[in-house]
Amino acid sequence: MAVSGLSGFVINVFLARYFSTDQFAIWALAFAILYTFSLFGDFGLGLTSAKFTAEYNATDRKKLPVLLSTCLINLFINTSVTYTLILIAAPLISHAYHEPQLSMLLVVGGVFVATKITFEVISEFFRGFQNFKLPAVTLSIFTVLEVGFYCTLFFGSIQVSLMMVVIARCGFWLFKSCSLIVLFFRYVSKEDIAIRFSFFDKKTFKTTITFSIPIIISVLSYYLYTKADILIIRAFCDNMEVARYSVAENIFLCPLMIAAAFTSVIAPKATAYFYAKDHKQLQNLYSLSITIIAIPMILFAVLFFSCSTWILSIFFPNYISSSIFLKILAPLIIIKGIGQVTVGGFLIATGKPKILARLTIIGGICNIIADLILIPPLGALGAFIATIVIHSAYILYAIVHVLRKLDLRFTFKMPDTLSLTLLTGSKKP
Repeated sequence: MAVSGLSGFVINVFLARYFSTDQFAIWALAFAILYTFSLFGDFGLGLTSAKFTAEYNATDRKKLPVLLSTCLINLFINTSVTYTLILIAAPLISHAYHEPQLSMLLVVGGVFVATKITFEVISEFFRGFQNFKLPAVTLSIFTVLEVGFYCTLFFGSIQVSLMMVVIARCGFWLFKSCSLIVLFFRYVSKEDIAIRFSFFDKKTFKTTITFSIPIIISVLSYYLYTKADILIIRAFCDNMEVARYSVAENIFLCPLMIAAAFTSVIAPKATAYFYAKDHKQLQNLYSLSITIIAIPMILFAVLFFSCSTWILSIFFPNYISSSIFLKILAPLIIIKGIGQVTVGGFLIATGKPKILARLTIIGGICNIIADLILIPPLGALGAFIATIVIHSAYILYAIVHVLRKLDLRFTFKMPDTLSLTLLTGSKKP
């Protein structure tokens, strides 16, 4: 996850330096829209797959062939429907934003959406089996190759277009997903788990869909905090504001990759603790998680607040004016990191996604209302102010709500050998 996120950051650095503000803004807008479709296409299947794979692997391995076969068919349906929707919506979106180039970028980028969804869901299967090495190594190898390709492309003598970059992005994601699928089938074969289309089970399909619905509602609601902002900015402001927003967002998301990657590890682990009815270990894991995440988040917050201009001068020298955004976002890094671990790592993993859906949908709607009020007069600054106020309130309330529902206490715990071995999967709980 860290490698993938950092590669996305590097690509945006190249684009911001190589292309004009208008072209960079179109790129940011296109991938904000594609990100929306990828959320819908996933439909909560990734987190659901990890949850049930971990549960069945620990309690009843005979159910795994049916579960995996059913989820893979679900994945195929999701990606097919999503790409069809992109084909239909692309010309309409392009017309609405008066950007002719946007239509073809979205059509080609649909391959990126389908392959990204596939890669992430297959990765979640591996995480359910407590195998993090294969997806991590696969992603790392192809990502390094991709970044190397962009370095050659941008520093070469040929004229680079946005379409060339999008095609390259789609191609590398296609190779990543195909490689991981092959590794996944080899892995389950070694585990003596058969996968066949004939194993499709309506009951399992209904169970996974039912569990996924509140997750996708939560994710789409959470989307209203993030990528929806850039769409509203583009509707009311010029491309410079879109570019300034995208630059600040790219830098802001870098430290949060730590929390995202950590959450992906503890989610199936927390499930194992929960179903083992070992509440003491669950509390121990939660306290340790808060400590591990809080330390780097505090360091990044200080860095953003005190060195925002310096950071921008290194990576995005054409957008130094975005430094004010990083300063006001600094405290949110701490809150968001802890909140992501609390809500994403424990609430979903312990089988309570409906709570998350209720928490996020109200906050997401409030954020959109605040955006519509603040963005027209303030531009990108209004979007970040709305995000900070609404998102901080949501996270703080969500943390309290989760602690009550799971009967946990917000405490810090210094890492010890036993806790770290349990956390990393070196020792079974």
